[in-house]
Amino acid sequence: MYTRLYDEFPGTPDARTAAENVKRIYSDQGKAGEYVKWSKNRGGISASETDSLLYSAAFNLYERDKYRDAVKSFDEYLGSMKNGTFVVSANYYKAICHEELKEKDEAIKHYKVVADANGSEFQEDAVLSLLRLYGPDGPCTDLVIYLEKIEKITKNRDTRYQAWKSLLHCYEKLNRVTEARDVASRINSEISSPDDLKAEAQVYVAKADLADKKYTQALEGFAAVYK
Repeated sequence: MYTRLYDEFPGTPDARTAAENVKRIYSDQGKAGEYVKWSKNRGGISASETDSLLYSAAFNLYERDKYRDAVKSFDEYLGSMKNGTFVVSANYYKAICHEELKEKDEAIKHYKVVADANGSEFQEDAVLSLLRLYGPDGPCTDLVIYLEKIEKITKNRDTRYQAWKSLLHCYEKLNRVTEARDVASRINSEISSPDDLKAEAQVYVAKADLADKKYTQALEGFAAVYK
């Protein structure tokens, strides 16, 4: 009905109302792409309006907890608007949808895109989500990438302390002695670092000194912790 009204009375107020109704119906159904096609067949639609419309349709499905439909809609947006305004946001909310659907690998894939988008409002949350999904026993080769990133971008002390603790563990596991010593130094140089974290850092340094046959320094380090 609305399409016929638009086609029969182009340029009139009734036609504009009909177009708005078509847009609303397609958007409510999560078929923003169909509205874009409809508009292109009737004089066109701007790139910015297409960008906003496709993203909004997907986001609305996400907000209504229709995660499977939202994933399809975000896929449509990301496939059509590779350089769109909302690419980072779309990846972020798509990752959340995959988490809700228990699709861990897909969630990780899209969180990674957001984690690498420096300056994004979603970056820190994406990095924390990746660390949570990997878990404390995840592969250190992957964990280190995001632990180093969260250390740099977070303003939360507790988050930074946890990152330092995990970095010490992973660097030791990967035998990256120089980086581990640097982390230990940062821990011990910050006055507000928790005592247990400082002790852990000192133990690591003492163990590294022992491995390097710096026996006097190692003994002093262990003695400072276990006095």
